[in-house]
Amino acid sequence: MTKPPISVSVDLRVYDLETVRISAHLLTDEFHVLLVPAGRSAAKVLLTPKRPGSAAGRGERRLRAVLDQELLRTRVAENNQKLREHVIGLAMGRTPPAETPRDPALSADQQAELDRLIAEVEEELHKEAKSAPGKDPLGILKTWEEQHGRKRTA
Repeated sequence: MTKPPISVSVDLRVYDLETVRISAHLLTDEFHVLLVPAGRSAAKVLLTPKRPGSAAGRGERRLRAVLDQELLRTRVAENNQKLREHVIGLAMGRTPPAETPRDPALSADQQAELDRLIAEVEEELHKEAKSAPGKDPLGILKTWEEQHGRKRTA
């Protein structure tokens, strides 16, 4: 005898449909899942336990917990998108724009001095990089044989 599915109503004004779909998919290890539209701003998630004797209330609690986790993950990802793009751009060798943000607490003279010092440091770093091309202080570019010697045969 199969139990009727657990019906969980989800407000689509709180959770977008993609978040509901991903969350429901994460429950497929324990439940058969069916998403059903329930008007313009709601969806129903029907959960049928795969194993007899599964707790019905646990399905709804798990779905709510997974929905909240997925919503949080999505919001964090959206908020950090610019930072991730910047870090990946730096890792891929793209140089950041040359704009120097202005600090409103600094006077024009202080800002000019700060800009001059930054330019000096950048020039020194550029000269240092040009004067030592191929310098490998950590030995990253060495082959296995260069680092450890040839493999000995018995």
